[in-house]
Amino acid sequence: MVSKYEHNVALFSSASNSLDEDTLRLHQGILIDEIKQISTTKKALWSLEDKKYTFLASPFVTKEWMKRAIEVCFNVRVIKVNTSNLPTKKKRVGKFIGSKAKLKKVIVTLDPNDEIPLFSDI
Repeated sequence: MVSKYEHNVALFSSASNSLDEDTLRLHQGILIDEIKQISTTKKALWSLEDKKYTFLASPFVTKEWMKRAIEVCFNVRVIKVNTSNLPTKKKRVGKFIGSKAKLKKVIVTLDPNDEIPLFSDI
């Protein structure tokens, strides 16, 4: 039985550059679904001035996957991708102790001429 992660690795191998438009859109949707949220901490907001955007994603997303997803979806050029695995936090519900979902922090550095419109002008 092929796991979800092994199937995605096969989808996004280096041979996927020769796929047609519909297949690429499907792959892009799978990649974007793995981005859980945009980090809005003080440090992340200050780094927006340096064209560094911080996302929280699934722990199995690789740097290459993240680079492709950001470039295709936001039509920007990614210069650098930094990742770090965040520790899980303990969660208690009644007498049961569990843990929150594991996440990976991804910091994407863009070309100085590009920008991602994350927050609309209100």
